[in-house]
Amino acid sequence: MANKEDGLVLAGQDELELFEGMHEVDERVLDAARTAINEGRMQVARVTHSSMVGTYWKIGKEIIDAVGNRAAYGKHLIAYLSDHLTAEYGKGFGERTLRDARQFYRTYPIWHEVRAKLGWTQYRRIMRLKSAEAREFYASECEASNWSEAELETVLRRNRAEFEARLLRELPDGVEDGGDMTSETEKPGSEE
Repeated sequence: MANKEDGLVLAGQDELELFEGMHEVDERVLDAARTAINEGRMQVARVTHSSMVGTYWKIGKEIIDAVGNRAAYGKHLIAYLSDHLTAEYGKGFGERTLRDARQFYRTYPIWHEVRAKLGWTQYRRIMRLKSAEAREFYASECEASNWSEAELETVLRRNRAEFEARLLRELPDGVEDGGDMTSETEKPGSEE
C-alpha cells in the first residue's frame, strides 16, 4: 500500500477528510451528466423524428409516382406495401400510415418546404387541415413553441373557431368563405 509521501491517500479516515466539502462538486458533476444525457436523448429523438418524416415523405412520393391517376391500383398498392413492410419491419407501416404518407407527399411535394423540427405525428395532424394558410400557421407555431403532438392537438381544438373567424375577416372582398377547414380524411367515416 502506498503512503502519503508517494502522493496517494490511504483508505480510511484520511480518505474521508479528502472528500469533505466535495458534495457540491458531486452534485454539479451529476447535474452536468444528467444534462448531457437528456440533451443527447433529445438529439436522438429529433434525428429520429426527422428521419421518419423523410422516410414517410419518400414512401408517399413512391406511391404517388407509381399510382398516377389509377385509384384502384393505389388501393391495391397500399395494401400490398402494408402487408410486406409490416411483415419485414413491424409496426408503423399499416394502410392508414401509408395513406398518410401519400397525403403527406401530396400536401408537401417539395422536400425543402418540410420543417425539420416537426415530427411525423405533428405532420399527420397538420396536413389534415384544408387551408394552406392554416397548415402554415400551425406548423410555424408548432415549430416556434416546440409543441408536442398532444399540445398541438389541444391548441388546434381550442383555436379552430378563433382561427377560422380570423381567416374569414381577412378574406379579400368578393372572395367567398372557403368552407370547413377540416379535410375529408379528418371527418368521421371517411377513409379515402
